[in-house]
Amino acid sequence: VNVIPGQCRLSLDIRAASDEERLAAVDDILAGISAICARRGIDEKLWKLVEADAAPCSARLMDGLGAAIQAVGLPRFDLLSGAGHDSMEMAKVTEVAMLFTRCGNGGISHNPLETMTADDAEVAGEVLLGFFRRLGASLGG
Repeated sequence: VNVIPGQCRLSLDIRAASDEERLAAVDDILAGISAICARRGIDEKLWKLVEADAAPCSARLMDGLGAAIQAVGLPRFDLLSGAGHDSMEMAKVTEVAMLFTRCGNGGISHNPLETMTADDAEVAGEVLLGFFRRLGASLGG
């Protein structure tokens, strides 16, 4: 038995490294939705609930974090997270960068099961200490 719904509601959270990429993706997605609906004779109602600018990380700060990571014997691994909500307000007034730590539940964040080991916390602390020492030295401190 096939069931055809009379209504569909969905939300999209589109993130990208730059606003140009994000807006292009949104345009493509909306055009696709419109084309599908037109082809199938379906009405569409689309609206924006929230839109936030990208908050790209500073290459200078990311290089500093990368050096601090390598200094503790780990390989640098850059990750485009799209976690702009964590940095967008600070990015309005200064450069931002993020350091992610390994998560014991497979990487699911903002969840009661989010956890990390004491060893990973120690490594993150060592990385941050090295990063801030290098940053301070580069600023003449």
